[in-house]
Amino acid sequence: SIRRAAGRVRISAHLVDASTQTTLWSDRYDRRLEDIFSVQDEISESIARALGQTFSSFSSASISPDVYDVYLRSSPQSYAPEELRRYIGQLEEVTQRAPDFAQGWGRLAGLRSFLNFYQPFTERASNAALVTREADRALSLDPQNIDAKTAQLFVIQPFGRFVEAGAILDRIRETPGTGDGSRYIGWYLRTMGHIRESLEETERVYRLDALDPMSANTVALARMASGKVAEAIPVYEDLVARVPDMSFPVTSLLRAYAYANDWAAVERLIALATERGLREFRDTLPFVQAKRNPTPENIDDWRSRLRGHVEKTGGIDISRLVYSAHLGLVNEAYEVAQTARLGPAGTDDDIMGPDGYRTSLLFQAGMPEIRNDPRFPHLCARLGLVEYWLTTGRWPDCVDEVPYDFRAECEKVRHVPKDKFGF
Repeated sequence: SIRRAAGRVRISAHLVDASTQTTLWSDRYDRRLEDIFSVQDEISESIARALGQTFSSFSSASISPDVYDVYLRSSPQSYAPEELRRYIGQLEEVTQRAPDFAQGWGRLAGLRSFLNFYQPFTERASNAALVTREADRALSLDPQNIDAKTAQLFVIQPFGRFVEAGAILDRIRETPGTGDGSRYIGWYLRTMGHIRESLEETERVYRLDALDPMSANTVALARMASGKVAEAIPVYEDLVARVPDMSFPVTSLLRAYAYANDWAAVERLIALATERGLREFRDTLPFVQAKRNPTPENIDDWRSRLRGHVEKTGGIDISRLVYSAHLGLVNEAYEVAQTARLGPAGTDDDIMGPDGYRTSLLFQAGMPEIRNDPRFPHLCARLGLVEYWLTTGRWPDCVDEVPYDFRAECEKVRHVPKDKFGF
């Protein structure tokens, strides 16, 4: 709690175990307003001592309050490209005016790495180099900066380098303290098939800040991926209403209602999606429509779309393969995958966004058809997932769920070459 009188401020700080309502630590600080940043550091240090842990110190003592205010106002809500560009501009100002402010550099690297998901693939290498420089600067000032480490993870291609990415993810998880980047730990765990672990991690982060839009989005994704669709829907509904410019919840909610066979809700959301736009998720609509009414004609239409996309682009993305298998076209999905490119081509047909070419959907609880086929490990070998599982011994949750010896099949395809991502 904070009370202010003229030029003085009184801060009462309490650290409480939320599960038992037990006060672990408390203190009171009476200071002049110009000492406010010193008080912040003092409170942080007191908490660290009380817990017997080492927290990363917040390097705000060297920046002016107006610069710090710009930093605080640079936290995105919708994660739309135009919003990210605006906040990146603000953070560039922050780092120019406070070059030793680690958190400013870390958030700048983090937001630029997220914006990189929306850049053409032919431009991503140069953008990634800039992200790397900014992340390195943050880590030189604060080796425990989570946002900078997350930026390093984000500029790694969506598949093919899971061993390297997993090592970075482990360093993020071992970093004390908090930061914007901590909310993506569970998001990335899903790409490697660790669905239960992803749910635990995202629920933990969500409890810390249930109003943060991205934390809410990632926990809803993890719930749906683990089969808890009914628990994901209210979170998505809240996001759709609260953050209208955020595109992720609309398409995820469409899939959630399709899984729940709530077609009235699907119709409402299709109308909403037409108004707002789905960006990289526009292929969700034909899938939902085919799932709603899986007549031979609609399934044939989906099959034609699948083959037409491959003929036009020479490639296929993971989501189309998973959707096709779920609609009963398992053989068609694997036949297409056998010869098609799995990554981008550097053209206008490439899929943009953070989920473009990600492997998360392969492990969705509600769509097991693609995993249940013994050709699945071969596909995963091409993506670099088998290399990761065999190298680390950290097997996906599906290892004991599929109707074949998953470990043995992975061993058979150990030497299948990984597809070149290309960028």
